Amino acid sequence: MRQLLLAGAGVLGLMLVAGCANKEDNTPTYLDIPPTETDTMGMQPLLNDAKLATTSPPVRAAFLHDFPNAGISTISMKVTTTGETLYRITFIQNGQADIVVYNDSGRIVEQPASLAPVPPGVRVP
Repeated sequence: MRQLLLAGAGVLGLMLVAGCANKEDNTPTYLDIPPTETDTMGMQPLLNDAKLATTSPPVRAAFLHDFPNAGISTISMKVTTTGETLYRITFIQNGQADIVVYNDSGRIVEQPASLAPVPPGVRVP
């Protein structure tokens, strides 16, 4: 029994030493590749599609056309007192957070700050 325990401990020790050794090639592994700030391991288009599924098809098409490289943070829907459905989409594009509001037909009703014209007299860095 004691010999069996010693043999098992020896095999376990060898497995630990072999497992801790450096890999011989320097190819990156899944854990070596850092995720980017705009894409979670290549999943951003799928995440955007899942979030846009709560909107109307014209809103989905318009957002994907207007902001093809954006990552959607949140989408909220609001029905106005006149019965118009609005979709407020918060997103990140080029490292900047922004918001756009579409009506149900996919028309922008509130421009994101990054696309809004600069008022006269305002200095842009």
